[in-house]
Amino acid sequence: MIVNTVKQAVWGLGILLALAQAGISLGPVLANLGIVGFILGFALQDTLANSAAEMLILIYRPTTSVT
Repeated sequence: MIVNTVKQAVWGLGILLALAQAGISLGPVLANLGIVGFILGFALQDTLANSAAEMLILIYRPTTSVT
């Protein structure tokens, strides 16, 4: 998962650098990406909170020992 995330980040950075070299202003592009991230963060807030809670339950679940 980490490798895929890094690969996608490198691709995204490469695309932004290619757009800059093509003469496209990156200010509005980055502002739009920030707005989209903000909207997605609010839209997925409950889902992400539930996923985090599930991960914590899996990590700290009580172990039952049968004696």
